[in-house]
Amino acid sequence: MPSSYFRFKQFTVYHDKVAHKVGTDGVLLGCFAAQLHLPHPQRILDIGTGSGLVALMLAQAYPTAQIHAIDIAPECVAQAQDNFNHSPWQHRLQATLSSLQDYHPATQSPTQTTQESLTQITQTTQESPAQITPTTYDLIVSNPPFFIDSLRNPNGARSLARHTDTLSFHDLLSNVARLLSTNGVFALIIPTEAENHLLHLAAQYHLTPTHILRICTKQGKAPKRTILSLSVKCEVSLSVKCEVLSVKCHSDHKEPDYHSANTLILTSDGTTRTPQYTSFAKDYYL
Repeated sequence: MPSSYFRFKQFTVYHDKVAHKVGTDGVLLGCFAAQLHLPHPQRILDIGTGSGLVALMLAQAYPTAQIHAIDIAPECVAQAQDNFNHSPWQHRLQATLSSLQDYHPATQSPTQTTQESLTQITQTTQESPAQITPTTYDLIVSNPPFFIDSLRNPNGARSLARHTDTLSFHDLLSNVARLLSTNGVFALIIPTEAENHLLHLAAQYHLTPTHILRICTKQGKAPKRTILSLSVKCEVSLSVKCEVLSVKCHSDHKEPDYHSANTLILTSDGTTRTPQYTSFAKDYYL
């Protein structure tokens, strides 16, 4: 019988009430975002938080950041908030029931309950824009729904979390552009087959890739996932401990060399973690 929780070095994530359990994609995204050398991000947004895994990883990595986590599923918000409350960083973590499209962070208070947040969001959307002070984030992360053309899963909740019906890449990127600070960074994980499509859309919203990491589940296999970081300003100075590719942006706007992106191989034989993966996740895995 599957465990109802997953224990990390500094926190535990319960996932018994949500459709998507703690998985490799979330861990990889959290590790990647945690290893970006960001200059003390003060505000972080986790889009589609699920059990709250990535938000908790970033609370560990960035000790001064206030972290907001949103999800459209009430059971996810409830489980994430419970995990936050039992973590060492409960005063810096908040889960809110909201779609990204309807999310207005200026209406959120760090001490609001989920129901209070929902009520205020409804009230705020009826006010004039002049009454709302825009708020932006230094780091935004998302493990978005991405099975665009695949057959729907009969499990309704799981299907909702994995398809782009409720959050298309267009909606994701346009709202990230709205919420990202001038020097902010957006990190996400997607299927490698969707990489070119997403980069093309990102350019339409003036989001430029700064790092690209492709994930292979096993030595000798083609990459299945790509983790990207995007920024409004291509001259943003970033580095990653795991030596992820830092895409060079030039003043003459030459096309970055996406094809030279680094690769992270997870296992040598399908089960045993590679030294590279072990090092990549060493701050979290027991």
